[in-house]
Amino acid sequence: MTTPEMITAKNDLCRTTLVGCKVLITEGVARSTDCEEIISAVRLFNTFNEDNDPQGEHAFGAFDVRRVKYFRKFDYFDKNYEYFQEDELRVLTIMRAEEY
Repeated sequence: MTTPEMITAKNDLCRTTLVGCKVLITEGVARSTDCEEIISAVRLFNTFNEDNDPQGEHAFGAFDVRRVKYFRKFDYFDKNYEYFQEDELRVLTIMRAEEY
């Protein structure tokens, strides 16, 4: 049985190492001259609280790089990447807030 603590640990491992998940970077991030800094901000983010992490799974984050707002979020899929399946395969999406 998967516990919230296990999901949080997996999300943190994937977010900080970018290993164990697929990483999707939107066009707005890919074209940014700050792309490396944005990815670094995702990996280093650790200020989770009730406001930005109500489920306690570290599945979503909002942050700023050079006064531009960015989001990062995890989605979970089955083994075929077709349907939602909690705590199976992870896709980490990094995007400009306006692309959400």
